[in-house]
Amino acid sequence: LKVAALGARSSAPPFLHTPRGAAAQRAYSAMARSVCVVGGGSFGTAMACTAAEGAKLHPDGFAQQVRWFVRREELCQEINAQRTNKQYWPGTLPDNVLANSGLEEVTKGAQVCIVALPSAFLGDAMETLSKCLAPDCIVVSTVKSLRVEDAKIVPYTRFFASTLPGRKVAALMGPNLYKEMATGDFSEATVGVAGARGAP
Repeated sequence: LKVAALGARSSAPPFLHTPRGAAAQRAYSAMARSVCVVGGGSFGTAMACTAAEGAKLHPDGFAQQVRWFVRREELCQEINAQRTNKQYWPGTLPDNVLANSGLEEVTKGAQVCIVALPSAFLGDAMETLSKCLAPDCIVVSTVKSLRVEDAKIVPYTRFFASTLPGRKVAALMGPNLYKEMATGDFSEATVGVAGARGAP
């Protein structure tokens, strides 16, 4: 299992870093990855902010607009018009996130998808994710519970891998609090991915 640690909020996660070296950067910039975040709660908001900041830091590697699935239309309007998510986030949201209540529109062709939905809502979303995400999409799970299938405990990374065949799956976990992330305080997380090819 390849593991990478995250530091302060200003540092982009490993899956939002471009490769080092001029040749690698030229090849990478030829196809800027589109990024989406699925989930409009507290941690979904934290991930949308982190992804948006990471995209700004690496404009050659990532599309500058981060698409964000938020289930409630009234919250989408608040996010896009006021740059706030008052129920879950104390600060101002980045200007390069676009909230949308249409899951298909948000995920269509996405090459990085950060899933921050409560586990209870995953079932309704998986068919759309399977249909819409790019075949080479990196799916980053922040789901912090476990599934039980046939009396066996199944990690959600394994569930995503079986439900979204062909996509690379990573897990982002850690003792992080969204309120600390919102205020720019130090926070730590770990991204784990199986296999050397899973982490670009």
